[in-house]
Amino acid sequence: MNLLDTPLDNTNVFIRSSDYTSAVNSTKSDLIFELNRPIRIHNNMDMLVSLESFNFTNSFYVINDYNRYFYYSTNSLGNAYVAVTLDKGNYDVSSFLYYINTALASVGFVFTYKSSTMKITITNPTPFRLVNPTNNMFNIYELLGFNDYGTTSLSTSITSPFVVNFCSTQVLHIVISNLPLDSIGLKNKSKMNVINSIPIETLPGEVQSYKNPSNFKYKIADTLITFLNIRILDQDYNLVDFNNIDWFMSLSFQPIYRPELRNPDKYLLDETPSLEYEEYLKQEEERNLLRDLAIYFQRKKYTD
Repeated sequence: MNLLDTPLDNTNVFIRSSDYTSAVNSTKSDLIFELNRPIRIHNNMDMLVSLESFNFTNSFYVINDYNRYFYYSTNSLGNAYVAVTLDKGNYDVSSFLYYINTALASVGFVFTYKSSTMKITITNPTPFRLVNPTNNMFNIYELLGFNDYGTTSLSTSITSPFVVNFCSTQVLHIVISNLPLDSIGLKNKSKMNVINSIPIETLPGEVQSYKNPSNFKYKIADTLITFLNIRILDQDYNLVDFNNIDWFMSLSFQPIYRPELRNPDKYLLDETPSLEYEEYLKQEEERNLLRDLAIYFQRKKYTD
């Protein structure tokens, strides 16, 4: 619902990623846009902000900076390990198996895929285990269907406990980091100022358009907005890489008067319908009693 209770106009801001004022990174996912004039509101007002639309191309690689590392060890404790850096790019199961089997053939690894279970089996004549040094999350294990920590014991053949996941970017969290949104997050999680989350619904290379279906708005208390720091994160809150493809965004800002906070106790007393109705019945009964008494004495007067 739009609350048009002020003489101030709503403000719409259209943003194209290539029109940034300064870039925090080179992947078009952390950009600063300075406004040609500030958005101001009075001290007795709040500002509502919403993401009206977001248009982008699914240009995200399946193997990216966050999952391109394959670690293995031939030591039972996993202390000595080998790190293999994979080439970034788009792969389906077939093209990935061809790539990784070629890349790791010299060290004896063979990767096979069973379509009926959607799981991958890794074999090597030398017993090995998958390891996760320093407990980092930047490995390819989720894509292959393994836990992030790898495996716990040496073996010449291991099959992934889970199905493969070649949708490495599943959600886009749209963040305006310099605007403190009045929102509720999860306990023990950092507040990210996510204005909206958009699930990826297109194939690689296709264009996706999002329009806010609910017109939901967040309240912010800022009285002066001179720039917007737009950050776009994936489901793991990593900055995504648009591979130099532009995205387009429309934001709306709407000022509203700040309502007066009424006393909760008084508010509940005044606004409780049952209490009001009970008082009304009591007064009506008193009026009826007085009327009946008046009629009784009037009749008695004439009969006497």
